[in-house]
Amino acid sequence: MIRVWNDKAISVERVVSSAITYLDIWKSAQNSNGGASSSSSQLHAGVEHWIKPSLGELKVNCDAALYSGERSHGLGWIARDHAGLCVAAAAVKHRGDIDPVVAEALSMKEALSWIKSCWEDSRTVEGLCPTAVLLESDCLVLVNAINSKSHILSPLGLIVSDCISLIRSFSSFDISVQFVKRSGNQAANWLARSSGSCPDRFSSRGSVPSGLEAILLADLL
Repeated sequence: MIRVWNDKAISVERVVSSAITYLDIWKSAQNSNGGASSSSSQLHAGVEHWIKPSLGELKVNCDAALYSGERSHGLGWIARDHAGLCVAAAAVKHRGDIDPVVAEALSMKEALSWIKSCWEDSRTVEGLCPTAVLLESDCLVLVNAINSKSHILSPLGLIVSDCISLIRSFSSFDISVQFVKRSGNQAANWLARSSGSCPDRFSSRGSVPSGLEAILLADLL
């Protein structure tokens, strides 16, 4: 173990893995943008507050949380319709001390897998068959990696490739991935941090935890 910022203990393996991951992402960004990083344009595009999708569309917010002391991580995502109502949400906790961007990517992959299980064959689920799906994450590195569609040779790259393949597998509607600032991703953040203390999965048919309900109401103001 080594000590980094705030005297936090991190394994050598994780430091090496993170270094390789970010180096590969940096190289990919340089190749995709002719040497100019897309971070500045994406950063300004990030909205401050959650915005309802258009009629018929579905918005899915994703986030992750690390529990270093427990060597575990939480994944959270929530899907909402044009009225801002929760269609489905998940809060899952897994064992393993992983890179934060990898955790963010796993959360998005989980959300994409759920979308595919619901609407792969243009079925109607929860009374909804979306015309388009917008995925939002407050992890700029992940958003850039997915939108660049470049091959990254790292653990993160494998998950990003899975996300890209899932996105391309949909033919009945378009799926886009955008960056949102943390202030616009509070519901997914709450789910990731609350994983292990609330139901793993719930839908509009069930009750929404009070902490999440307060955030959903605030997002509509």
